[in-house]
Amino acid sequence: MYQKIKQTIVTALVFLLLIRFGLLIADPLPLDGNADSALAIYKDWRDFINWIYLSTEMLEWPLTQVFNLLGMLWAPINSDNFPLTPSIQLMGWTASLPWPASVKPWIQGGGISNLFAGIFDWKSLMMVPILALIANYLDNIVDFFRNIVWNLLIEFSFTKKKQALYQEALEKRAMDLMKLNADYRNLTKEATNLKDKVITDELTDVYNKRFFIEKVRDEFEKAKKSQRELAIIMLDIDHFKKLNDTYGHLMGDKVLKAVAQVAKNATPANCYCCRFGGEEFSIILPAKDAAVSQQVAEKIKKEVEYLQFNEDPGLRVTISQGVCQVDFQAKDAKGLSQFDKMIKLADDELYRAKLEGRNRICTQQIN
Repeated sequence: MYQKIKQTIVTALVFLLLIRFGLLIADPLPLDGNADSALAIYKDWRDFINWIYLSTEMLEWPLTQVFNLLGMLWAPINSDNFPLTPSIQLMGWTASLPWPASVKPWIQGGGISNLFAGIFDWKSLMMVPILALIANYLDNIVDFFRNIVWNLLIEFSFTKKKQALYQEALEKRAMDLMKLNADYRNLTKEATNLKDKVITDELTDVYNKRFFIEKVRDEFEKAKKSQRELAIIMLDIDHFKKLNDTYGHLMGDKVLKAVAQVAKNATPANCYCCRFGGEEFSIILPAKDAAVSQQVAEKIKKEVEYLQFNEDPGLRVTISQGVCQVDFQAKDAKGLSQFDKMIKLADDELYRAKLEGRNRICTQQIN
Protein backbone atom coordinates (compact mmCIF):
# COMPACT_ATOMS: atom_id res chain seq x y z
CA MET A 1 0.00 0.00 0.00
CA TYR A 2 2.77 2.44 0.95
CA GLN A 3 4.71 1.66 -2.23
CA LYS A 4 1.65 2.36 -4.38
CA ILE A 5 1.03 5.70 -2.66
CA LYS A 6 4.69 6.65 -3.03
CA GLN A 7 4.69 5.77 -6.74
CA THR A 8 1.47 7.71 -7.32
CA ILE A 9 2.80 10.86 -5.61
CA VAL A 10 6.12 10.79 -7.47
CA THR A 11 4.37 10.21 -10.81
CA ALA A 12 1.98 13.11 -10.13
CA LEU A 13 4.85 15.48 -9.28
CA VAL A 14 6.81 14.51 -12.39
CA PHE A 15 3.68 14.93 -14.50
CA LEU A 16 3.08 18.38 -12.95
CA LEU A 17 6.64 19.48 -13.77
CA LEU A 18 6.27 18.28 -17.37
CA ILE A 19 2.96 20.18 -17.70
CA ARG A 20 4.72 23.33 -16.46
CA PHE A 21 7.47 22.81 -19.01
CA GLY A 22 4.90 22.30 -21.77
CA LEU A 23 2.86 25.34 -20.83
CA LEU A 24 5.94 27.56 -20.83
CA ILE A 25 6.72 26.59 -24.43
CA ALA A 26 4.15 29.03 -25.82
CA ASP A 27 3.45 31.28 -22.84
CA PRO A 28 5.13 34.67 -23.41
CA LEU A 29 4.04 36.14 -20.08
CA PRO A 30 6.95 34.88 -17.98
CA LEU A 31 9.42 36.31 -20.52
CA ASP A 32 8.14 39.77 -21.60
CA GLY A 33 4.88 40.18 -19.67
CA ASN A 34 2.92 40.59 -22.97
CA ALA A 35 -0.32 38.77 -22.20
CA ASP A 36 -1.98 40.06 -25.38
CA SER A 37 0.21 37.89 -27.61
CA ALA A 38 -0.59 34.70 -25.66
CA LEU A 39 -2.84 31.94 -26.92
CA ALA A 40 -6.49 31.83 -25.84
CA ILE A 41 -5.86 29.00 -23.34
CA TYR A 42 -3.47 31.25 -21.43
CA LYS A 43 -6.03 34.04 -21.26
CA ASP A 44 -8.96 31.86 -20.21
CA TRP A 45 -7.03 29.60 -17.82
CA ARG A 46 -4.51 32.13 -16.49
CA ASP A 47 -5.38 31.63 -12.81
CA PHE A 48 -5.12 27.86 -13.05
CA ILE A 49 -1.86 28.04 -15.06
CA ASN A 50 -0.40 30.48 -12.56
CA TRP A 51 -1.32 28.02 -9.80
CA ILE A 52 0.62 25.30 -11.64
CA TYR A 53 3.59 27.65 -11.95
CA LEU A 54 3.44 28.48 -8.26
CA SER A 55 3.11 24.82 -7.23
CA THR A 56 6.05 23.72 -9.33
CA GLU A 57 8.16 26.62 -8.13
CA MET A 58 7.64 25.26 -4.62
CA LEU A 59 9.00 21.94 -5.85
CA GLU A 60 11.99 23.75 -7.31
CA TRP A 61 12.68 25.62 -4.06
CA PRO A 62 15.34 23.22 -2.68
CA LEU A 63 17.19 23.26 -6.01
CA THR A 64 16.95 27.07 -6.17
CA GLN A 65 18.51 27.36 -2.71
CA VAL A 66 21.37 25.08 -3.73
CA PHE A 67 22.09 27.25 -6.78
CA ASN A 68 21.85 30.39 -4.69
CA LEU A 69 24.59 29.05 -2.46
CA LEU A 70 26.67 28.07 -5.48
CA GLY A 71 26.00 31.53 -6.97
CA MET A 72 27.89 33.06 -4.10
CA LEU A 73 30.96 31.33 -5.48
CA TRP A 74 30.25 31.85 -9.20
CA ALA A 75 27.97 34.73 -10.22
CA PRO A 76 26.67 33.34 -13.56
CA ILE A 77 24.84 30.58 -11.70
CA ASN A 78 22.42 33.15 -10.28
CA SER A 79 21.32 34.12 -13.81
CA ASP A 80 17.87 32.86 -14.84
CA ASN A 81 19.38 31.91 -18.18
CA PHE A 82 22.06 29.64 -16.68
CA PRO A 83 23.04 27.18 -18.11
CA LEU A 84 21.42 28.15 -21.41
CA THR A 85 23.40 31.38 -22.06
CA PRO A 86 25.10 29.96 -25.22
CA SER A 87 21.67 29.09 -26.63
CA ILE A 88 20.39 32.61 -25.95
CA GLN A 89 23.44 34.06 -27.66
CA LEU A 90 22.79 31.77 -30.59
CA MET A 91 19.18 33.05 -30.80
CA GLY A 92 20.43 36.64 -30.80
CA TRP A 93 22.90 35.81 -33.55
CA THR A 94 20.22 34.14 -35.70
CA ALA A 95 18.15 37.36 -35.58
CA SER A 96 20.87 39.14 -37.56
CA LEU A 97 20.73 36.61 -40.39
CA PRO A 98 19.13 37.63 -43.75
CA TRP A 99 15.68 36.17 -43.13
CA PRO A 100 12.76 36.76 -45.55
CA ALA A 101 10.97 40.06 -45.04
CA SER A 102 7.80 38.32 -43.75
CA VAL A 103 9.70 36.29 -41.10
CA LYS A 104 12.47 38.68 -40.13
CA PRO A 105 10.32 41.02 -37.92
CA TRP A 106 8.99 38.03 -35.94
CA ILE A 107 12.47 36.65 -35.36
CA GLN A 108 13.94 40.02 -34.47
CA GLY A 109 11.00 40.58 -32.11
CA GLY A 110 12.04 37.49 -30.05
CA GLY A 111 9.59 35.07 -31.62
CA ILE A 112 11.94 32.11 -31.19
CA SER A 113 12.36 32.91 -27.51
CA ASN A 114 8.60 33.28 -27.10
CA LEU A 115 7.93 30.04 -28.91
CA PHE A 116 10.43 28.05 -26.87
CA ALA A 117 10.15 29.79 -23.55
CA GLY A 118 10.16 26.41 -21.87
CA ILE A 119 13.85 25.90 -22.52
CA PHE A 120 14.57 28.56 -19.92
CA ASP A 121 12.75 26.50 -17.25
CA TRP A 122 15.73 24.14 -16.93
CA LYS A 123 15.22 23.69 -13.16
CA SER A 124 11.89 21.96 -13.79
CA LEU A 125 13.64 19.50 -16.09
CA MET A 126 16.37 18.90 -13.50
CA MET A 127 13.76 18.19 -10.84
CA VAL A 128 12.40 15.24 -12.86
CA PRO A 129 15.52 13.03 -12.49
CA ILE A 130 16.02 14.37 -8.96
CA LEU A 131 12.53 13.16 -8.01
CA ALA A 132 13.24 9.79 -9.61
CA LEU A 133 16.44 9.56 -7.55
CA ILE A 134 14.65 10.60 -4.37
CA ALA A 135 11.97 7.97 -5.00
CA ASN A 136 14.64 5.26 -4.79
CA TYR A 137 15.77 6.50 -1.37
CA LEU A 138 12.36 7.59 -0.11
CA ASP A 139 12.02 4.49 2.06
CA ASN A 140 15.22 5.36 3.90
CA ILE A 141 14.13 8.99 4.23
CA VAL A 142 10.73 7.96 5.60
CA ASP A 143 12.35 5.56 8.08
CA PHE A 144 14.73 8.31 9.18
CA PHE A 145 11.97 10.81 9.93
CA ARG A 146 9.76 8.12 11.42
CA ASN A 147 12.53 7.26 13.90
CA ILE A 148 12.90 10.95 14.76
CA VAL A 149 9.15 11.24 15.36
CA TRP A 150 9.20 8.07 17.43
CA ASN A 151 12.05 9.33 19.59
CA LEU A 152 10.53 12.77 20.07
CA LEU A 153 6.86 11.93 20.49
CA ILE A 154 6.97 8.42 21.92
CA GLU A 155 10.24 7.93 23.75
CA PHE A 156 10.22 11.29 25.51
CA SER A 157 6.48 11.30 26.16
CA PHE A 158 6.40 7.90 27.86
CA THR A 159 9.81 7.81 29.52
CA LYS A 160 8.44 7.83 33.05
CA LYS A 161 5.77 5.32 32.22
CA LYS A 162 8.32 3.08 30.58
CA GLN A 163 10.65 3.41 33.52
CA ALA A 164 7.85 2.39 35.84
CA LEU A 165 7.05 -0.59 33.64
CA TYR A 166 10.71 -1.56 33.47
CA GLN A 167 11.06 -1.22 37.23
CA GLU A 168 7.97 -3.34 37.78
CA ALA A 169 9.28 -5.93 35.32
CA LEU A 170 12.68 -5.96 37.04
CA GLU A 171 11.11 -6.37 40.47
CA LYS A 172 8.94 -9.20 39.18
CA ARG A 173 11.98 -10.82 37.59
CA ALA A 174 13.91 -10.45 40.85
CA MET A 175 11.06 -12.08 42.78
CA ASP A 176 10.89 -14.88 40.22
CA LEU A 177 14.65 -15.41 40.51
CA MET A 178 14.44 -15.48 44.31
CA LYS A 179 11.65 -18.03 44.11
CA LEU A 180 13.63 -20.09 41.60
CA ASN A 181 16.69 -19.94 43.85
CA ALA A 182 14.64 -21.03 46.84
CA ASP A 183 13.09 -23.86 44.81
CA TYR A 184 16.55 -24.84 43.57
CA ARG A 185 17.94 -24.93 47.12
CA ASN A 186 14.98 -27.00 48.28
CA LEU A 187 15.37 -29.39 45.37
CA THR A 188 19.11 -29.64 46.00
CA LYS A 189 18.48 -30.34 49.65
CA GLU A 190 15.84 -32.94 48.81
CA ALA A 191 18.14 -34.52 46.25
CA THR A 192 20.96 -34.65 48.83
CA ASN A 193 18.64 -36.16 51.42
CA LEU A 194 17.37 -38.67 48.88
CA LYS A 195 20.92 -39.56 47.88
CA ASP A 196 21.88 -39.97 51.55
CA LYS A 197 18.89 -42.24 52.08
CA VAL A 198 19.83 -44.35 49.09
CA ILE A 199 23.43 -44.91 50.28
CA THR A 200 22.90 -44.80 54.08
CA ASP A 201 21.86 -47.65 56.34
CA GLU A 202 18.70 -46.50 58.12
CA LEU A 203 19.39 -48.20 61.45
CA THR A 204 23.08 -47.47 62.03
CA ASP A 205 23.47 -44.22 60.00
CA VAL A 206 26.60 -45.47 58.21
CA TYR A 207 26.95 -46.27 54.49
CA ASN A 208 25.06 -49.34 53.30
CA LYS A 209 26.31 -52.41 51.43
CA ARG A 210 25.33 -50.98 48.03
CA PHE A 211 27.56 -47.96 48.63
CA PHE A 212 30.36 -50.21 49.93
CA ILE A 213 30.42 -52.34 46.77
CA GLU A 214 30.44 -49.32 44.45
CA LYS A 215 33.05 -47.40 46.47
CA VAL A 216 35.43 -50.33 47.01
CA ARG A 217 35.28 -51.11 43.28
CA ASP A 218 36.12 -47.47 42.50
CA GLU A 219 38.93 -47.21 45.07
CA PHE A 220 40.37 -50.57 43.97
CA GLU A 221 40.65 -49.36 40.36
CA LYS A 222 42.18 -46.04 41.46
CA ALA A 223 44.74 -47.74 43.71
CA LYS A 224 45.67 -50.22 41.02
CA LYS A 225 46.04 -47.54 38.37
CA SER A 226 48.04 -45.09 40.53
CA GLN A 227 50.07 -47.88 42.24
CA ARG A 228 49.10 -46.78 45.75
CA GLU A 229 47.96 -48.61 48.90
CA LEU A 230 44.46 -49.72 49.89
CA ALA A 231 43.13 -51.45 53.02
CA ILE A 232 39.79 -53.06 53.92
CA ILE A 233 38.64 -53.94 57.44
CA MET A 234 35.83 -56.43 57.93
CA LEU A 235 34.46 -56.61 61.50
CA ASP A 236 31.74 -58.72 63.09
CA ILE A 237 30.06 -58.54 66.53
CA ASP A 238 30.89 -61.67 68.50
CA HIS A 239 28.01 -63.95 69.59
CA PHE A 240 25.43 -61.48 68.25
CA LYS A 241 22.78 -64.19 67.78
CA LYS A 242 23.11 -65.19 71.43
CA LEU A 243 22.87 -61.50 72.40
CA ASN A 244 19.60 -61.18 70.46
CA ASP A 245 18.21 -64.33 72.00
CA THR A 246 19.16 -63.20 75.50
CA TYR A 247 18.32 -59.48 75.43
CA GLY A 248 15.89 -59.25 72.50
CA HIS A 249 16.12 -57.60 69.11
CA LEU A 250 15.59 -54.07 70.43
CA MET A 251 18.69 -54.42 72.56
CA GLY A 252 20.44 -55.96 69.58
CA ASP A 253 19.62 -52.88 67.52
CA LYS A 254 21.09 -50.62 70.22
CA VAL A 255 24.28 -52.67 70.18
CA LEU A 256 24.45 -52.38 66.40
CA LYS A 257 24.04 -48.60 66.59
CA ALA A 258 26.68 -48.28 69.32
CA VAL A 259 29.25 -50.41 67.46
CA ALA A 260 28.53 -48.54 64.19
CA GLN A 261 29.07 -45.19 65.96
CA VAL A 262 32.40 -46.37 67.38
CA ALA A 263 33.56 -47.60 63.96
CA LYS A 264 32.37 -44.41 62.26
CA ASN A 265 34.18 -42.17 64.77
CA ALA A 266 37.39 -44.18 64.41
CA THR A 267 37.32 -44.05 60.60
CA PRO A 268 39.84 -41.47 59.29
CA ALA A 269 38.88 -38.65 56.94
CA ASN A 270 38.37 -39.65 53.29
CA CYS A 271 37.68 -43.21 54.44
CA TYR A 272 34.33 -44.98 54.55
CA CYS A 273 32.53 -46.93 57.26
CA CYS A 274 29.76 -49.20 55.95
CA ARG A 275 27.32 -51.83 57.19
CA PHE A 276 28.01 -54.95 55.18
CA GLY A 277 25.01 -56.85 56.48
CA GLY A 278 23.53 -58.17 59.74
CA GLU A 279 26.09 -57.62 62.50
CA GLU A 280 28.99 -57.23 60.06
CA PHE A 281 30.63 -53.89 59.15
CA SER A 282 33.33 -52.92 56.66
CA ILE A 283 35.74 -49.99 56.43
CA ILE A 284 37.49 -48.80 53.26
CA LEU A 285 40.87 -47.13 53.84
CA PRO A 286 42.24 -45.60 50.60
CA ALA A 287 45.98 -44.79 50.54
CA LYS A 288 46.51 -46.19 54.08
CA ASP A 289 49.46 -48.41 54.94
CA ALA A 290 49.48 -51.45 57.21
CA ALA A 291 50.36 -49.45 60.33
CA VAL A 292 47.45 -47.03 59.95
CA SER A 293 44.92 -49.77 59.15
CA GLN A 294 46.14 -51.73 62.21
CA GLN A 295 45.78 -48.64 64.42
CA VAL A 296 42.21 -48.08 63.22
CA ALA A 297 41.29 -51.71 63.92
CA GLU A 298 42.88 -51.60 67.40
CA LYS A 299 41.06 -48.38 68.28
CA ILE A 300 37.69 -49.82 67.28
CA LYS A 301 38.37 -53.03 69.21
CA LYS A 302 39.25 -51.23 72.45
CA GLU A 303 36.39 -48.71 72.33
CA VAL A 304 33.83 -51.44 71.65
CA GLU A 305 35.10 -53.30 74.74
CA TYR A 306 34.43 -50.18 76.82
CA LEU A 307 30.82 -49.80 75.63
CA GLN A 308 28.21 -49.77 78.41
CA PHE A 309 24.43 -49.97 78.19
CA ASN A 310 22.00 -48.62 80.77
CA GLU A 311 19.61 -51.50 80.21
CA ASP A 312 22.26 -53.95 81.49
CA PRO A 313 25.48 -52.47 82.90
CA GLY A 314 27.01 -55.91 82.90
CA LEU A 315 26.63 -56.42 79.17
CA ARG A 316 29.96 -56.48 77.33
CA VAL A 317 30.42 -56.55 73.57
CA THR A 318 33.46 -57.68 71.60
CA ILE A 319 34.24 -57.79 67.89
CA SER A 320 36.41 -59.84 65.56
CA GLN A 321 38.21 -58.15 62.67
CA GLY A 322 39.88 -59.18 59.45
CA VAL A 323 42.21 -56.74 57.68
CA CYS A 324 43.49 -56.92 54.12
CA GLN A 325 46.14 -54.32 53.24
CA VAL A 326 47.61 -54.17 49.73
CA ASP A 327 50.44 -52.11 48.29
CA PHE A 328 49.83 -52.18 44.55
CA GLN A 329 53.47 -51.41 43.87
CA ALA A 330 54.28 -54.90 45.16
CA LYS A 331 54.87 -57.70 42.69
CA ASP A 332 52.41 -60.02 44.47
CA ALA A 333 49.62 -57.39 44.13
CA LYS A 334 49.48 -57.97 40.37
CA GLY A 335 47.55 -61.17 41.03
CA LEU A 336 44.62 -59.14 42.43
CA SER A 337 42.69 -58.50 39.23
CA GLN A 338 39.26 -57.88 40.82
CA PHE A 339 38.11 -55.96 43.89
CA ASP A 340 36.02 -58.88 45.16
CA LYS A 341 39.20 -60.93 45.69
CA MET A 342 40.40 -58.30 48.12
CA ILE A 343 37.08 -58.40 49.96
CA LYS A 344 37.38 -62.21 50.21
CA LEU A 345 40.87 -61.92 51.66
CA ALA A 346 39.61 -59.56 54.39
CA ASP A 347 36.61 -61.83 55.00
CA ASP A 348 38.90 -64.86 55.27
CA GLU A 349 40.93 -63.05 57.94
CA LEU A 350 37.71 -62.26 59.81
CA TYR A 351 36.77 -65.95 59.70
CA ARG A 352 40.27 -66.86 61.00
CA ALA A 353 39.81 -64.39 63.88
CA LYS A 354 36.56 -66.15 64.78
CA LEU A 355 38.22 -69.56 64.69
CA GLU A 356 41.12 -68.40 66.84
CA GLY A 357 38.83 -67.32 69.69
CA ARG A 358 37.18 -64.03 68.65
CA ASN A 359 37.86 -60.54 70.05
CA ARG A 360 41.00 -60.26 67.96
CA ILE A 361 42.41 -58.85 64.71
CA CYS A 362 43.84 -60.97 61.91
CA THR A 363 45.69 -59.29 59.05
CA GLN A 364 46.71 -60.21 55.53
CA GLN A 365 49.31 -57.92 53.93
CA ILE A 366 50.44 -57.88 50.30
CA ASN A 367 53.44 -55.63 49.99
